Amino acid sequence: MKIFAFLAVHSLAQEQTCKDWELEERCLDQCRLIYTDCTQNCSDNTCQTQCVNRYSACMADCPCNINCPNGCDGCDHPLCGNCDAESNMYSQQCKNEAVQKESLCKKSCEMADDECYSQCHLELMNDKMDCPCMDNCPNGCPCDSFKCQSYVSVFGENYHYKESYVISADGSFRENRHYDSPPEKASSQYGYFDRIGHEIFQGDIYFFGGRSDELKIAKLDACEVVELDVRLLFPYDSYYGASTADEEEIYICFSESPYRYCEGFDGNQMREISYTTEYSHQKGCMAYYDDDVYAIGGTRSSEPTHGEVEILGYSGWTLGVTMNERRGSYGHECLSVSNGILLFGGVAEEPDYNWEKKKAVHFFTGTNWSVVGYLKERQTYPSGAVIGNSVFVVSGRKKPYAIERFEWNGSNVTSSEIIHNHIDNLTRPMVWEGNPTLCEAECN
Repeated sequence: MKIFAFLAVHSLAQEQTCKDWELEERCLDQCRLIYTDCTQNCSDNTCQTQCVNRYSACMADCPCNINCPNGCDGCDHPLCGNCDAESNMYSQQCKNEAVQKESLCKKSCEMADDECYSQCHLELMNDKMDCPCMDNCPNGCPCDSFKCQSYVSVFGENYHYKESYVISADGSFRENRHYDSPPEKASSQYGYFDRIGHEIFQGDIYFFGGRSDELKIAKLDACEVVELDVRLLFPYDSYYGASTADEEEIYICFSESPYRYCEGFDGNQMREISYTTEYSHQKGCMAYYDDDVYAIGGTRSSEPTHGEVEILGYSGWTLGVTMNERRGSYGHECLSVSNGILLFGGVAEEPDYNWEKKKAVHFFTGTNWSVVGYLKERQTYPSGAVIGNSVFVVSGRKKPYAIERFEWNGSNVTSSEIIHNHIDNLTRPMVWEGNPTLCEAECN
């Protein structure tokens, strides 16, 4: 208590001479929390002493204190920059991982081994100092003390199997996530998200169709899936259909025979797109690139599988450059990147289309197709997401149901890595850039 009283007087005096006294107050509050957190799990004097030493060092590093007497001038404390540990996603995730590590450490201790428990807790406090916006990583990512990496949320369901989790780019971190969703219809044998479509539009994640209700539209609001009053004009099933989005609307297409028409959704209402494609694009894919909407490949039971590309313009659909290498392919995925469209996965019908070709990643510039690399595993009916230079491929219906990440340098696939495997198939699973600190499930 004497320490806290001294700090209060000291801070009032510094107000008159140090311009960053408000940051000093925030810093001292953080030091107190660190001290309290450190001591509450101590069970011996050695641990208590280390907590006091850590507390003293924390105060000394605060703006307007011993090591930073001029406030933020010449001070590298995180509060003097733009790195806020409380709002920084990577900092919060780093601390969560540190707590998990402490939990595993304590489980390895023998019963009533207070010294072991205290050591685990001290390691936790040291690990937290390595987190972004903390002492050993004051300016946030990137830093040497913590691996800052992207995360993706994966969400999918079939009639007897469901996945909902967030995973790191290297696969070292994976945790279940929970989203509240509307109740399933008693009349339906299918789950709410079975073969549902999804798109990211104007910063929000929308869901549409699916086997349980092929006309529904829903939106992710924080950790809750909220069904909207507006309904699709035509049934949608992600096994057959395809979708993409531009700045103005989501294009939802090719899910119902003859698999040649689309509808648009602007976030509030639906509109029927009067133009129809020349070819059926059932089980094909769509992408938005360079202000154009592309429909690529597809099949239909009464027509030969094709690799035709069609482009939606103001006056209708026009034919683009045929995907000759993949004329016998469907069930593939395509993703927009800054300089073109990446296409991968799919079911191949041509007898000379060998196993290696089926793993190929194709790149389309709008005028030319080329092979730019290969996946480690075959993929059919997958989904994908582009985050920075990384492309995440989430397995659909082909064993071993691999979750794969490949690196893209703008012209070639430079590396590829399997980071996880599902235990069953998920047709067109949902995937988007995730925040590992949100929507935590009660059970993992």
